[in-house]
Amino acid sequence: MDWSFKRPAKFIVEYHTIENKIKNRFPETKTTVLLCKDVNGEKMWIILKESPWVIPYISIGCDVDMKFEEADLFKVFSQFHNTFKHVYDSGSSVKGHGNIIKLYEEWHRQAFPHSKIVRYPNYFYYSTDEQKQGLLEVDIKLPEGYRFSEVDFQSNDIEIICNSWVHARNGDMGMFRAKLLHMPYSLVRDQNDYPVAYEFLDMSSLFNHHYVHPEHRGKGLGNIVERDLAKKSIKIGITPSKTVLISNKNVIEASNRSPYWTRWDDNGEPLVYLYLATAKML
Repeated sequence: MDWSFKRPAKFIVEYHTIENKIKNRFPETKTTVLLCKDVNGEKMWIILKESPWVIPYISIGCDVDMKFEEADLFKVFSQFHNTFKHVYDSGSSVKGHGNIIKLYEEWHRQAFPHSKIVRYPNYFYYSTDEQKQGLLEVDIKLPEGYRFSEVDFQSNDIEIICNSWVHARNGDMGMFRAKLLHMPYSLVRDQNDYPVAYEFLDMSSLFNHHYVHPEHRGKGLGNIVERDLAKKSIKIGITPSKTVLISNKNVIEASNRSPYWTRWDDNGEPLVYLYLATAKML
């Protein structure tokens, strides 16, 4: 794939999701890629990811400035629903920049007036080419008493990692196992061989579950695993990218200060990247 990113964050999620499908990085997950074009040739991607463990994930990507006729756009969403009705039987997770997801949310409320929708507004960060080069050159040193390690799939590592995930739901154990089995990750153990800091990638190659156990914070382990994961990602052609909840002020401020992250802005203002969790109400 040779995609030209005039605006680097524009289709980065869709790009890496499709790349992961082509390279079969998540063989347990079925990925369906749909491309819509308007009369002016403007593109919108709708990508559906279905796994045996968790609810379906939908990604919607288009240019931030793309203008839609609401009626035409709602017809697209309705056609998607008619084609994949099973996705709406229980619930799904939908993500994309706020401009398009707000329209999807309005369509969903009209189509399913008794459904429940929970919004998770984020900022989106990615590494530019210059920042990627800087990450490749950075020297990473662990404090005394800690070491990088691999996940031990025969131990309780997956359970420890999953239990520290604040958003954990039924099925996440299997999903976490697949992410750690197929994609780059960074994991640090203490002198007792306990996994105390880690981060990995999700099915769209977004950085996922950046966590340091409370008793090991304040030692730089968070920056270390993030930069280690970034280096590993870059070396296999993945551009580091992540979303951060706007309510997570400390991480937002740290990401804004970091020499290795660029926030996705639109007209000089931070663009909201929105996750929706939808569920049927009986």
